[in-house]
Amino acid sequence: MFRISKGFSKGFVSLVAIIFLCTSILSQSAKVTAASADEDQVFTRIENNQDIASQIYQQVDESGALEQGLIQMHKEFSKKLSYDMEKKHILKVSSFDSEFYFVYYPLLGGENSSNYIITINSDGEVLETQLILGLKNKNGQVHSIIQINGVTKIDAQVSETGKIISGYKYLPDGSKIDLAPKVGIQSFWSCMNNCLASQGVAAWAITVLGILCAAGCAATAGLACYACLAAADIGAGAAVGYCLAQCD
Repeated sequence: MFRISKGFSKGFVSLVAIIFLCTSILSQSAKVTAASADEDQVFTRIENNQDIASQIYQQVDESGALEQGLIQMHKEFSKKLSYDMEKKHILKVSSFDSEFYFVYYPLLGGENSSNYIITINSDGEVLETQLILGLKNKNGQVHSIIQINGVTKIDAQVSETGKIISGYKYLPDGSKIDLAPKVGIQSFWSCMNNCLASQGVAAWAITVLGILCAAGCAATAGLACYACLAAADIGAGAAVGYCLAQCD
């Protein structure tokens, strides 16, 4: 069984926010670039044909996180779920002398934009896992779930257009927030919603990620907002920088 480094979840968003003090996040230059780009880039896409990619995938395999994640998905949601290995990809985050890797495994059997994400450091230590899963119901709604380190943070029924029908956001103290009344969307997030949808991001994913990132994306494109969205690699990364520039 893999072990997750303690203290990562509380500090990582702050770390990424600090990273973005050194780069423009509200322009086209905020887009994720290929690994051959300028070494000063904070977010770097690692191509799967690079040696470092093979090393990272091997470290993930040896950690047991993939296997454990799939076992939990089968137990809690559907045995039809599996990893789309052909579309797996890696995003590198650099800050001073520290490096982290977001390793993304799109999910077969789930709605478009479903992903299982494993964050590891340069030593191959698993820091965090994140599940973003959408499962369509017979009535056309999408059962939308976000789990972090195997713990459910959001569980909601979302319409195909992204409207919340019912559901809850679960807080660290064990309490929960009823999401059904949360139908109002502020102008910034409304713009982001429309822009990300135009980039091909699924409506249900935009909705639940908007709830998860609400603290940072409440009214404007702040650093915490970009960090939260980029951490989920929504729209394969590039859509985030573009849409933040459009909606600022």
